[in-house]
Amino acid sequence: MLEMLGVLAIVGVLSVGGIAGYSKAIEKFKVNKLLGEYNNLIMGLLEHRDSIINNMPGGMYLGNFVSSANIAPANWKLKGIYLEDSFGNSVYPYVEEYADTNGDKKRVGVIVYFNGQTAKGSTDVFSEDLCAEMFSNLIIPLKSFVQRGYVWKSRHNSKDTLYLGDKFCTNDSKCLRNMTLNDVHAVCNDCDKEHENCQIIINF
Repeated sequence: MLEMLGVLAIVGVLSVGGIAGYSKAIEKFKVNKLLGEYNNLIMGLLEHRDSIINNMPGGMYLGNFVSSANIAPANWKLKGIYLEDSFGNSVYPYVEEYADTNGDKKRVGVIVYFNGQTAKGSTDVFSEDLCAEMFSNLIIPLKSFVQRGYVWKSRHNSKDTLYLGDKFCTNDSKCLRNMTLNDVHAVCNDCDKEHENCQIIINF
């Protein structure tokens, strides 16, 4: 009887470990699928970038455009001027004007408010883990296309988290191509979850 109880205890421990491992594998699969969806969105915006810049005013959200042009992933929902991704995060594709030494220009980008956050603010939690995954497996691999990738924090200086892509990086700026895992975690942590609005911004 004691031997049987011992066997059952071992089986129980192994079962718990197996379930935990399975849960982690499922979560990793979901994250990778989400990153693939963001990659498709960005590639679609890049494909239409010239048309967007030439035909749409700066300071415009592109949720309706990317939905009607089938650029947004099919499982994402259009909600007003923004999209909701498969994790429930609010996503704002946009075009904006910016000034440099050559005069006014435009750029296209994506703003990600985690866990349903919107521009009006939210009590939902900024996801540091998902932020790190997006930098490590999405933004950095797209460094040849990306102009800027950073986490905007309402109570912090954006320069602390701003990294530039290959075509825009200079000696006095932080470059995506040199971004380390420690840099990624430094960019994605230290967000005051109760009093601060934090989001990822990618533009190109």
